[in-house]
Amino acid sequence: MYKSLSIKVVFLVFAIFVAAISCKKEDVAPEETPLLLLTSNQWSFSGVSVTGSDVNIFLELGVKTLYGGSTFSFDSEGGSIRTTSSSSITGTWAFANEETAIIYTEDATGPLDWTIIELSATILKVSYIDSSSGAEITLTFNPG
Repeated sequence: MYKSLSIKVVFLVFAIFVAAISCKKEDVAPEETPLLLLTSNQWSFSGVSVTGSDVNIFLELGVKTLYGGSTFSFDSEGGSIRTTSSSSITGTWAFANEETAIIYTEDATGPLDWTIIELSATILKVSYIDSSSGAEITLTFNPG
């Protein structure tokens, strides 16, 4: 009886051991943090909307002229490059307000305080208040 019981125990321990080492651990994707989402894509300007100003159409046209055809790259060290068809403009960026805003500065301009409306692997949408008109300007970017 003891011999039969000890064989069963040995077999049970062996079965548990085999099951434990044969389980494949699933690859865990890295957490999609705001930093990873922002820095893992180049962001192409895809649209603008302007609200809260009597000069909406002029502001919208100005922003489209400024950013139209631009691609933005953000690195994890706080550097940025806006590439247009004719030039590359360097700048800086930093998260603010617990990663709900981006302080974006190009070398030739003062900082813009972009509030993050949406940030995912497929879209970056930010807004800011235009200092001269008080209008809210919303910029949309897509990967590419």
